[in-house]
Amino acid sequence: MKLDSLKSGAARNQFNAGGLAECAQLTEEALKDVRTMSYLLYPPLLEELGLKSAVPWYVDGFTKRSRIKTTLEMTPEFGRLPHDLEVALFRVPQESLTNVHRHSGSATAAVRLVGICECSVAVANALAPLKEHADMVSAASNGLGVEKIIGKLLADDLASLTSEVKRHNIFLGRTPDGKDLGFAPYDSRMIVAGPSGGGKSTIVTAMLERLIESQYQVCVLDPEGDYDDCDMCVALGGSDRVPAVSEIMKLLKNGRESISVNLLGVPLTDRPAYFVSLLPRLQELRAQTGRPHWLVVDEVHHLLPAEWDSMSLSVPKDLGNFVLITVHPDRLAPVLRSDVNLVIVIGPDPAQIVREVNPEAGRDLDSLAFAHCTNGAGTAGSESVMIRMFSLFPAPRRLPLIPLRPGR
Repeated sequence: MKLDSLKSGAARNQFNAGGLAECAQLTEEALKDVRTMSYLLYPPLLEELGLKSAVPWYVDGFTKRSRIKTTLEMTPEFGRLPHDLEVALFRVPQESLTNVHRHSGSATAAVRLVGICECSVAVANALAPLKEHADMVSAASNGLGVEKIIGKLLADDLASLTSEVKRHNIFLGRTPDGKDLGFAPYDSRMIVAGPSGGGKSTIVTAMLERLIESQYQVCVLDPEGDYDDCDMCVALGGSDRVPAVSEIMKLLKNGRESISVNLLGVPLTDRPAYFVSLLPRLQELRAQTGRPHWLVVDEVHHLLPAEWDSMSLSVPKDLGNFVLITVHPDRLAPVLRSDVNLVIVIGPDPAQIVREVNPEAGRDLDSLAFAHCTNGAGTAGSESVMIRMFSLFPAPRRLPLIPLRPGR
């Protein structure tokens, strides 16, 4: 106000009017910058509606101010968080985009915020709300804490933390004493085995539902069309049409759809070759995007038979997360059986089935007390199957008998 008064007086008295006008202009610009900075540091949208509204608003404004074309992807489950945590997380895209503008020289930028993480980590001096939401808190602070986590990533991709991070485990059923039992969504390579009509499809359908509900993308190879009615998967192929590999990959690349591939149209003798032609494309996509997160193969002894001599040359060493369903584990290619670390068994002789998967497990399993597994009584609108789960690596250990309740 005083500058305006001096400016008016200077205009009347013709006293240094140019200098005062310049001061007034600089002051107005400074006030505008302070208001902008204050607004950007603590935007009202962040307080009122949270990150889901504040981040798109900020990205849009950044694009207009910087002329850097910026895209934003936020997963739909991103909800409200404690205020201090939202402010801290808001700073991440804010500082990152500032660095892009100042140092990168790039004409484009991308921001991706996800509400799901298999292993979230906080450094020791992080905000308390952030540490409360993290799966693991590093023993070190600041950059040293980040450095230690990077070391674990490089060493084993955090696989050593799988047993510690259980909040994302996929529920299968409950033990007789009422405890939840399931499997880790990361680094699980399993076989579901048992006699025909014993309930394998019930178990796998429940797995599919829970994996997809947890935002994992699944690719099901279905030789007999058992999963065509799965509402959560897009069905491809049929008895009169062989699905093209390009068609499968196109759907998987968008990341939004899980699919079931009906192979009834592929002659039985041609199915191993079909699978081996598809597998490199799936692995390539996984290397680029991490998806599909899970590969589920029904009647796997038809697609990957033990007698197929070229299999060891055709199957990658690391198939990622997979579920292989079979009546005959011993007819499965040894290169795959050797990679299995979890077995779900239906039937009266679980010890024999586990030995078919891994003959070396026999000496460890002889000392375990096995109970016969039977079909349980189903409740209205759902089925119940009694199963046993065995971990093969490290040394096999028996987990409790559990009833599967897909209705959960």
